[in-house]
Amino acid sequence: MDDENVGGQIQGINIASFLQMNEMEKTTCTLTVRGEEGQEGTLYLLEGQLIAAETGKLRKEEAAYEIISWDDSVIDVENSIGDQQQEINTPLMNILMEGLKVKEDKEKNKKTSSSKSMEDIELAMESETPPPPPKPSMAAPKEAPTKGEVEVKDPDKKGVGRSFEDIRKKRAKKKMAVILSIVVVIVVLCVVGAGVWIGIIMPMQKEKEFSEMMKKVSRQKNPEKQIQILEKYIQTHEGSKFIPKAEKKIKACKNAAEERDFKALVEKVDKLPINREYKKAATTLYSKFLLKYPKGARSSAILERITGIPEIVDDSDYAELEKVAMGDYGVRLEAYQQYLKFHPNGKYRDNVEKKIRSMGEEYYIYLKKEINSCKKNRTWDTCIGLCDSYAESFTNTARLAQVKKWRSQMTAEIDFTGLITQASEKGADFEGRRKVFSDYLKENPASPVKSKIRAEIAKADNLIKKREEWKKLSEYCKNKNIDVFERVKKLELYIKRNPSGRYIKKAKAVMPGLQKEKKNVLHKRAVAKKKREDEQKRLNDIAREKARIKSEQAKMTSLLRQSKGRYVVKKDMVTDTRTNLTWCILDSKTVLKKCSKYDDAVKYVKELKTGGHSDWRLPTSNELLVIYLNQPIFPASGAKMYWSSNKYHKGSRPLVKVVKSAGDGLWQKGDTVMEKCGSVRAVRP
Repeated sequence: MDDENVGGQIQGINIASFLQMNEMEKTTCTLTVRGEEGQEGTLYLLEGQLIAAETGKLRKEEAAYEIISWDDSVIDVENSIGDQQQEINTPLMNILMEGLKVKEDKEKNKKTSSSKSMEDIELAMESETPPPPPKPSMAAPKEAPTKGEVEVKDPDKKGVGRSFEDIRKKRAKKKMAVILSIVVVIVVLCVVGAGVWIGIIMPMQKEKEFSEMMKKVSRQKNPEKQIQILEKYIQTHEGSKFIPKAEKKIKACKNAAEERDFKALVEKVDKLPINREYKKAATTLYSKFLLKYPKGARSSAILERITGIPEIVDDSDYAELEKVAMGDYGVRLEAYQQYLKFHPNGKYRDNVEKKIRSMGEEYYIYLKKEINSCKKNRTWDTCIGLCDSYAESFTNTARLAQVKKWRSQMTAEIDFTGLITQASEKGADFEGRRKVFSDYLKENPASPVKSKIRAEIAKADNLIKKREEWKKLSEYCKNKNIDVFERVKKLELYIKRNPSGRYIKKAKAVMPGLQKEKKNVLHKRAVAKKKREDEQKRLNDIAREKARIKSEQAKMTSLLRQSKGRYVVKKDMVTDTRTNLTWCILDSKTVLKKCSKYDDAVKYVKELKTGGHSDWRLPTSNELLVIYLNQPIFPASGAKMYWSSNKYHKGSRPLVKVVKSAGDGLWQKGDTVMEKCGSVRAVRP
């Protein structure tokens, strides 16, 4: 039974059965129960468990037993418990059993009263009308009743007498029969109630839940969210007869989601620009769709579209060639070359190659221009390809020798680039780098790039020199015997002179360690200096505090001497001649410059050693009033409240007697909690 289905008034159902149903459904609600004799009580259920009950002056379990024992109850249901706290921890079944016992006891008392009334009537009739004497008979005389027995007539047996003991046994049997009847009725009601719940209410409720869930699905436009709602229903309603319908709806939602995504995909791919990235972009989009819907209804259509991508790109690129057919030679040639590069097996390849061969001298002029560009941008492969294309297309021209020369020069540049790559692979093996270039120069002394190779050999020699220089500096920086300030200075100079050097990162990596070492030295010096300064400050603070305490004692001593002999001052203590109690001349507020909680006040007097005594204590409230109410009054120190030793409990709450200022020099007793802030006027003994 969900909370949202609870409410209204229920009549004609046993309260025990109703509580069991609510326990099964884990309902949270408030039940107001009215009995047939005008009684009224309240039961509070939290997730099916009885947590509180009340009726009249009864509360908790006793109230629950009483309410359960009522007959013909009317139940008002409210689907909340407000801010009701848990007062009952007994299991519901135990409470129901105890409530039924209370009900049985009530019925026994009623029947006992009725039985006693009948016995009184029978005895009265016997006393008013004595039985007639027995008629003479030839039969054997009947035995006289034993002591404690009275012979009576059994209404079911003519002329046969029975004792009161027999009557009591028969009545006990009748009572037991009544009790068994009541138990049977209760069990029947529980079974009927459970049957109604399981057979009628629960199926209706499940059908309603499914209907509400489907309405929620229909209100949701997003298929994925619809699927989430349906899958959650399946997970939480295992075994429900509506599961097949939910699964069928999930399948429909998945189909709808696939169709929606397919339309969006086609629209997105159609909007892609057809360029060098088109194939990759379109294939990626199609592949994502297939991963999401591997066995979807649109899988074959997607595969067909992927197969047709190269043809789309080929047609598009060739259409672009047609646009530049009347344009600049270089633009045309580049476009033709690009087409052949990206479509080596394209269906327009023969047409494009024919266009290239028809270009002649114009191709050479363009090639010369492109070679200058290649030299500038060092894009040798492009120009070598152009040279090879020229040689392949124009085999019998006078320009071919020059084209081959250009190609040889560019090949040497490529060789040089390869040497650079090979040398860089040697890493920090500078000798290996030098050998790469020197070996090539030995084999190719007339190379067009020999000057560049010699320059690289010089660079390798310089790297070897720089490496040795750094190695020497690194060892210097590691030497702890050298003053750290000198090591830092030398390393800083190296970093300044070699801001982009090969070892600058290593130098900078070493610097933090040296700086830390330098910082530690400076820190030790600073710590030593700070320690000296702190010690001096501490001594100055102690001196100032001693001077302040001494000044406060002098002030109090001066005021106490005006007491006309009542208070006798001895150093930092003062004796009240009226009570012979010795007080600290200064209170805790003056000494500590702050007030204290009660526990701190107790600790303060316990640790007090004023005057060389260790038996200082908190005074009683009366002892405090003696010095603050009787003239001459003890001089004030600015404290507003003094703790006493009078601690007591009011209920479960600990309180302390205090003496506090009432203004205008008046003091009075009071009570306060231990967490308040007050002062201590210590006393002994």
